[in-house]
Amino acid sequence: INTAAYHGKKAYLDVEPELHFKTNSFGPYFLAEYCKKKKITLVHFSTDYVFNGNKSVANYYFNENDLAIPSNLYGASKLAGENLIKSVNGDYIIIRVASLFGHAGCKAKNHDNFIEMIIRKYNNDEDLEIVDDIWMTPTSTELAVNTVTKIIKKKHKGVFHVNSKDNCNWYMFAEQIFDVMKYDKHKLNSVSSANKNQIIDRGFNTSLSSQKLINLNIKMPTWKYLTKKYLKDRENNI
Repeated sequence: INTAAYHGKKAYLDVEPELHFKTNSFGPYFLAEYCKKKKITLVHFSTDYVFNGNKSVANYYFNENDLAIPSNLYGASKLAGENLIKSVNGDYIIIRVASLFGHAGCKAKNHDNFIEMIIRKYNNDEDLEIVDDIWMTPTSTELAVNTVTKIIKKKHKGVFHVNSKDNCNWYMFAEQIFDVMKYDKHKLNSVSSANKNQIIDRGFNTSLSSQKLINLNIKMPTWKYLTKKYLKDRENNI
């Protein structure tokens, strides 16, 4: 199971392609070659960033068969990794996730995630300006682990989108955190992405459709449910 990736702020600011492709493309290729030789299945994690997201319609979702055209170096290297895995012609499961949040946080982001960032800034009495025109399908790491386990046990193969079954923009996501935590919404403001400095090029909507898994009788919860569960588990120190 390959979760390794060159990503996060350091990677997004890096315009030199070598390290991106070493980690995100050639690494998975050599793992795929090894797995084929050993006659085992490679499980590889990819990203919604393989899509450029240039869909202005908020309710649009990319499915696994849609043409992937990245809009940044990170997405390009991850897509190359997917294609190199496929070229080996071994058994593989490619999992695309989006907007991950988990209790351990992201190592490349100093073990932070969006929810913890909102809570920290609120507790520090900072006003929050959150973009309201970038849409995505948030994914809890708990959902990712549980769903991947089911995919492996059911012996499915191929590419799968593992994420909430519905989408939201980042402001809606923040608003839900405020609602659950009973925060003062006067400290939360929406802003256009054009008025925020983005460290990586991305489109307005990289929402992923999880309908393929739903058709396989694997339930995918809503992002509101995932957010509430994360915050409840956080409160109970789970």
